[in-house]
Amino acid sequence: MVYAIKSLDKEQIISSERDRNPKRDALPIRILLVDSQEDQGLILSSLLREEGDEVTTCDRISQALDLFEKEDFDFVIVVDMPLVLDGRHLVEQVKQLKTKVPILVISSQYETEP
Repeated sequence: MVYAIKSLDKEQIISSERDRNPKRDALPIRILLVDSQEDQGLILSSLLREEGDEVTTCDRISQALDLFEKEDFDFVIVVDMPLVLDGRHLVEQVKQLKTKVPILVISSQYETEP
């Protein structure tokens, strides 16, 4: 089952980056890819790099937060992190640090709120 919270295409991401920083050429998009399963991350990062994007990968939430604080990413992708604890914590921390950075969460888990 797939749930889409909000879909963004590449042009929307580029436009958002230009709004945040008009002096910067928005291509390539700088992506932080956080994936607890290395094989999926390798495939996704390879596809993104083929599109010309800069991709930084990591497999731990603590490492992702450290990278996010030090570098200026345009987009964050979180793949198959335990959503209840780690994935949600990462999303909350990223939003506190930089509220306008889009985040895509890809997970085989889902929750329903009461």
